[in-house]
Amino acid sequence: MATLMERDIVHPDIFRALDGMIVFGRTYPKALPPDLVEWYVYVKDCGHSIACLLETTMPLDGPRHGHLVPIPVLTVLRHYRVDGGYIVVDVPYTSSGAKVDHADEEW
Repeated sequence: MATLMERDIVHPDIFRALDGMIVFGRTYPKALPPDLVEWYVYVKDCGHSIACLLETTMPLDGPRHGHLVPIPVLTVLRHYRVDGGYIVVDVPYTSSGAKVDHADEEW
């Protein structure tokens, strides 16, 4: 199970991207694939999430941490890929953010 106990164990890129939104001490109730464990995060307004890059907005080079967004774990589990160690998902993006099925949100 993935657990966020202290800010020291949060992947530094997640902390830089989502500082102030992270809820520490939360655990995902099921085992996650090894690729996803270090990217797990519980976010105040999204619940159990994986910090991901979006396929359509991912920078090809340069820093990527500023492009990480929390995506519900269930959405990510359906289809993701790993690029340079980052989790990448193909989720529609609009000016209001990533578009995910709200039924995938877990609190």
